Amino acid sequence: GGGMTVFCSTQNGVTVSWGNGQMGELGYGINNPKSSSKPKFVEKLDSVIICDVSCGYGHTLMIICDEDEEDKKAI
Repeated sequence: GGGMTVFCSTQNGVTVSWGNGQMGELGYGINNPKSSSKPKFVEKLDSVIICDVSCGYGHTLMIICDEDEEDKKAI
């Protein structure tokens, strides 16, 4: 993860994140808490297959595998 963030994504399209994401880089949405001390489901990525992820200060970048319609919706 980035300096203080962690992401985990499964082959089944379940992605969770946790850590100190003061700039929203954990993906919880603008009306939700920006940080979490425990793994929390990232709803916008439900059923999306992530090929790779890179976390850094103030950002998270993901490569979406684009294998099915759910993946295409996220793009």
